[in-house]
Amino acid sequence: MNPVLVLQEAVDAARAAGATRVDAFYRSSRTHLLVLEAGRQEWIERSEEGVAVRAWAHEGEAALAAATGGADPRELGRRAAQAAGITTPARRTGEAPVEGEPMAPAEVELADLPSWDPEFLRASRRDLELRLRELASVAGVACRAGLPQTTRAVLRLATMDRHLLAVDGRRLPSRSTLASFHLRFPSAFGLSSIEIVSRRLADLDTAPLVPWLAAHPTPASSLEYWRAMPAEDGDTSLTLAPKVMASLMVSVAARAAATGKALAWPAPAILRDDPLIPWGPGSTLLDGEGSATRAQTLAGPECSAKEGAAPVALAPLRMSFREPPRPLPTNLVLQGLPSGSSAASAARLHLLDVVTRQGGRLLVRGTRRRDEGGDRAILVEIPARLEAYFSARATAGPAQPFLVSDAFIATPAVTLPGWTLHRLS
Repeated sequence: MNPVLVLQEAVDAARAAGATRVDAFYRSSRTHLLVLEAGRQEWIERSEEGVAVRAWAHEGEAALAAATGGADPRELGRRAAQAAGITTPARRTGEAPVEGEPMAPAEVELADLPSWDPEFLRASRRDLELRLRELASVAGVACRAGLPQTTRAVLRLATMDRHLLAVDGRRLPSRSTLASFHLRFPSAFGLSSIEIVSRRLADLDTAPLVPWLAAHPTPASSLEYWRAMPAEDGDTSLTLAPKVMASLMVSVAARAAATGKALAWPAPAILRDDPLIPWGPGSTLLDGEGSATRAQTLAGPECSAKEGAAPVALAPLRMSFREPPRPLPTNLVLQGLPSGSSAASAARLHLLDVVTRQGGRLLVRGTRRRDEGGDRAILVEIPARLEAYFSARATAGPAQPFLVSDAFIATPAVTLPGWTLHRLS
């Protein structure tokens, strides 16, 4: 499909049916997966195209007609006009656009979004297979650490193109790309998985996984098991590493999307979702409905200060027009906490990464600084709600940008005084 021709045909058909205003949205996605499991390799290719048309009858509400696959854009245009309440087709005038005639794209200033990496376009299937096996060699580290050899590795490369023909005649294109490596293996705590996400295939690096893999086979029976709780008279300082903060931030984003409400806490910290960061993997000018995206505050003092403000909801992402849009985080940024690197170095409890979620609590791997000196590897239960970790005394180090699943997250390690530890059996 030529996106420009498809969009113009849909708009022309809706106007011919009597719509006073029309916009059209075209999306195409391509995904390539290489799966390596127990020595067997599988190659999977997926592609999908979708078209959506919105039509207005005078000043009424817009009506949407959408389809995936080989849909006729002219039929979608007529259906959108009918859904908007138009029953009598409009008469065509001499100035009306000819159905199927492409419109010259207007000059539009676009955000500096990353383009699809040409290294993938040049790479052969054999090149990708070699890269997968290179990445999966980290499984050898897992085996030497005591994990079974049934590790499953998946290399995924995906791109999504979006084109919007707006009601004012502008054509707005955007492109999102993603390369990810997913490793799944049995561990002492049940089935575990790790995912590394990157904008470029060449930038995928499994080196950060080595200490993670080496730590997880440790038998749970050999670890101390504690529960951490906030307390006014608590004598423990708690430091949450960026990986733990990221899990908590994604949880807040999901609740904000589900409830349409922002969260507030007394600390100066602010959590924002910004789909316009040029280097974030979720960066896009258009959401899954073809609407313009915008930065939004999900949590922080300014949320409670705005009385009567509209509820916050994340821009929806529609992976397929056969399913409803799903509110998902794009690029999460935590900012506004005072600096406290010295407090972080003196913290008694360092929480390194999340092992699993148990209802309203997270089970986290960490280290506890003992009174007699040295650190002890432990497992800690902590609350799963991010707002439990913010007070006027919370401090942070420099922010560290990294990727979790399909979301870009920029968060520092956060240190909080005033916690207590309870030993569990």
